[in-house]
Parts: sequence; structure tokens; C-alpha cells
Amino acid sequence: MTTEMGVISANNTTTPGWGLNIGSGERFVDIYQKFDNIFSKTPKVIVTLSRLDASVGTDVRIAVTARDIDSNSFNLRILTWSDTLIYGVDASWIATDDY
Repeated sequence: MTTEMGVISANNTTTPGWGLNIGSGERFVDIYQKFDNIFSKTPKVIVTLSRLDASVGTDVRIAVTARDIDSNSFNLRILTWSDTLIYGVDASWIATDDY
């Protein structure tokens, strides 16, 4: 059994491809996260939002999900839509192959 956890911090000044603080409509950024160890099988990955920096004056719309999961890594997708402007996010994650 292997279990790992961590936090991914992303924002408009340090994350390449960040466009969540400009424009409108559906926008997302994917962030690659490599595991420290190789899992024996594709792990289950749970992500939660642990910090949010968003503009005032509009509704806050955000989703964080794990995608493209394999035994070595996953991509964290941060998604917003409509007129929401997101400047920064921390997402906590845990991965395990004990299921």
C-alpha cells in the first residue's frame, strides 16, 4: 500500500498558462504533479480546495479535479467560468492505491 499527500499552490504570477484572472467564459489551467513514489496500481486521488483568492463583485465559480491519473503522476485541473476572476488557489491532495 502506498499513500502520498501534498498541496499544490498556483496563482496568476507564478503558474505558466494561468488565465483564470482575465476574460470570461470557461477557463482552466492544468498543473502536473509527480508522485514521490511509483504506485503499484493507478491510485485514487482526492483533491480539495484549501485556499482561494478571487475577485469581489461577481459570483465565485471554481472546480478542482484530478485528471490523467497514472501510477507516476496526475494533473490538477483548476476550472472557472462565466465572469469569475481567480487570482490564486491552494489545492490539497491525497493519493492511495489501497482500495
